[in-house]
Amino acid sequence: MQTGRDKMKIKINDRNATIFLIIAAVFLLASPIIIKYIHTNSAVVGDDSYYNLRLINNVFSKENSIKDGFVERSNFATPYHFLMKLVGNYFNIEIAAEVFQLILGLCALMLFYAILTNFKVNLIVKFLSSIILILSPAYIWTFATINPFGLSIVCLLTAIYGYLSNDARWNSASFALFLLLMFFGITSAVTSIAVLISLIFLKKNMAKKIRTVLVLSIALFAILIIIYIYFGGLPQKTYEINPFKFLISDFGSLIGFGIFEFILLIYGIILTWKMKKEFVPTYISIAILSIFGFYMGSYVNSYISFIAAVFAAIGFGFMIKRKWEMTTIKNLTILVLFCGLLFSTISYINRLSNSLPDEKIIDSLVWLKSASNEGDVIFSDSSRGLWIEYFSERKVLLDDKFIFIKNADNRFKDSSKIFYSRNLKETRELLNKYEVKYIFIDESMKKGIVWNEEQEGLLFLFRNPETFKNIYLKDGIEIWEYIGK
Repeated sequence: MQTGRDKMKIKINDRNATIFLIIAAVFLLASPIIIKYIHTNSAVVGDDSYYNLRLINNVFSKENSIKDGFVERSNFATPYHFLMKLVGNYFNIEIAAEVFQLILGLCALMLFYAILTNFKVNLIVKFLSSIILILSPAYIWTFATINPFGLSIVCLLTAIYGYLSNDARWNSASFALFLLLMFFGITSAVTSIAVLISLIFLKKNMAKKIRTVLVLSIALFAILIIIYIYFGGLPQKTYEINPFKFLISDFGSLIGFGIFEFILLIYGIILTWKMKKEFVPTYISIAILSIFGFYMGSYVNSYISFIAAVFAAIGFGFMIKRKWEMTTIKNLTILVLFCGLLFSTISYINRLSNSLPDEKIIDSLVWLKSASNEGDVIFSDSSRGLWIEYFSERKVLLDDKFIFIKNADNRFKDSSKIFYSRNLKETRELLNKYEVKYIFIDESMKKGIVWNEEQEGLLFLFRNPETFKNIYLKDGIEIWEYIGK
């Protein structure tokens, strides 16, 4: 006769786990998109989405395919942008891109599960790893916003699975995929190289073949880097990274980890340190990607989230299995950790789905497009730059994709002077320097993002009617025309 516990064991299997994970992933990835659509009548989530949509639309344009028409920057389209441009010829690009990201998210999840199965990871850790992965803010950002990293990750996981399968055809496909990944940008290329280094240790019987792929990948990457530098110059780091804001979504990271996931991740690494010889390849990958990420930004967390989920699951699984002196404390600890993971995810989805621009800002920028001329330069906070470029189709002084923006550091400094100086002569000189025609200000900018006082800096100078003319004032949004040249 089967006990209740035996019946439960029968129900927990790969098939049921997979069904549950797919349903949960669809719900988590679709939630921010649906909520955003309800609030703004737009399914686009995240600032990067607007940049990538614009790049998709311009990918075959001679004017904008390399040199950005809206800011002094070089754009580098990836295979993702070319693919989505072809899709956009037949479908609404915004909807098609969001659906494609969701499909990629499910593919990545299934490949991740299959790779863990190949490594003979036990069902509990495999299931926990997948749960922690889909609850991770980094995973949700990657597959709920429009960006090339989702397709890059699916290609990378497919390549890894191919090398683990010991099948000649899969090996050949993996070879091609690793080379293709070099074209997805610097983050993708560095991650792929780190993975190849790890695979040399993990698949010693194929080390020679993998070394060949590694050498070719590095050579191709070097050529692409030279091209990047030739067209865009050296990548510029114009800000100081706060490690906590870089890593933890609860502290402000857009592409990071929940605080409880991060705690479990550290705990999992500590637990596996006793078997460090087995985990050396993984430690090497984490080290390379972390060092790279602190210079190039948090996009690398999209890739690290898959490794982090495994270590966090090891930590969580150990807590579940270990013997506790008091069962009540054990149950309470596990409950707190699970609720903490869930709370970070809910908080992040709420933050992502309610992020700007809202419908009022979108309407004002569409109005600005009709009220301005092609080639006009709009000045605003850099965090508004990508919105202005997409909805108004006008040039900006600066946006948040500043890595390859020409003289980005000087532009940041000059922007700060324009915002905070009460010296009319200095402000006019800077506005003339960048040929600014309009200034866009929303309510959040006046309440902490830029200013804290009503008559601070540029807000004070707006009182000069010979220099500035207000042409739009609605719902806390102001658009000023600069007429003092």
